[in-house]
Amino acid sequence: MIHNLHFLRGVAALMVVVHHAWFVLYRNGHIDVHLGIGALGVDLFFVISGFVIVISTKADTSASDFLRRRFLRVVPLYWLVTLAVSGLFLLDATQGNSANLPTLSELIKSLLFIPYAVTGDRAMPVLLVGWTLYFEMFFYLVFFLCMIFFNGRSVLLAAGSILALLAAAWWVIPSDFVALKFYSNPVILEFIWGMVLAVIWQQHRSLFSKINPPIWVGSILVGIALLFLSGREHNPFIAGIGAALIIAAALGFEHRGQVLTSKVSAFFGDISYSLYLIHFTYFIVAESILNQMGMLENVCATLIGLIIAFLSACFLAWMSFRLVETPLAQLARSSSRKAA
Repeated sequence: MIHNLHFLRGVAALMVVVHHAWFVLYRNGHIDVHLGIGALGVDLFFVISGFVIVISTKADTSASDFLRRRFLRVVPLYWLVTLAVSGLFLLDATQGNSANLPTLSELIKSLLFIPYAVTGDRAMPVLLVGWTLYFEMFFYLVFFLCMIFFNGRSVLLAAGSILALLAAAWWVIPSDFVALKFYSNPVILEFIWGMVLAVIWQQHRSLFSKINPPIWVGSILVGIALLFLSGREHNPFIAGIGAALIIAAALGFEHRGQVLTSKVSAFFGDISYSLYLIHFTYFIVAESILNQMGMLENVCATLIGLIIAFLSACFLAWMSFRLVETPLAQLARSSSRKAA
């Protein structure tokens, strides 16, 4: 495990959590500025994903084994949370509020990662934060197909080329082609930035030791500045490069033995995926309860409600990590050994 990347996973998840908490405060009039940098935790996730896929895929890894492991890592928990959220919408509908209740078609498309509604650059599945997983699964699919037809480093070149060509075509693809337009969004280039970092880490790791710590600190500061500059836009040439600079610095410090291994960083790294999936639902439920109690206009009550929702989400995310993610990871490893 690369400890500093594990830490950054937790940071990325917490950035998105803060973004959504801030949004709840903003739309209820408690603050005047909609701070969007937290949303760019997603860009950190995408670059980390590109990196991890490369370094975790060995030369003898089969395409089927790769797809099996990625499926077990991402899909079952996403399905579970999506179905749970659908159940909440159904319960809400029994109380006379059916505005958010998905149709059966929308639910099936959400489970199968098929974009059915697009707002800006996002598909809006039943589980709203699930739009990022659409890109993750698409990246895995591209990588899987390249593993079938190519070998060695040719897989990386082919996958990177496909993603780059799709991103270039985004500008001319008509909006009527909803799925193609969505999956060709230039944000997919951020997976390439992660893949490039992985190749450097694997083949030219000595470069990381030749760069002095002050330069890595500067890399982090420039990366953060680029994230602020990007605002809420998932621009691969601003937010994506910023995320890549931060991750490169994390790798540089890791190579020098300067790692973050505290219990807190490990905890949030462990629960990052589960926390990402479930936190927004907790915030919406807290907002609804406060509204029913007539306390939503009180900023202190809203803050307390969000804190309680966050702590509850952390607890459930920890339970999810222990009872769902860990057994699935063990299943993935055992199935890989049997396939070998």
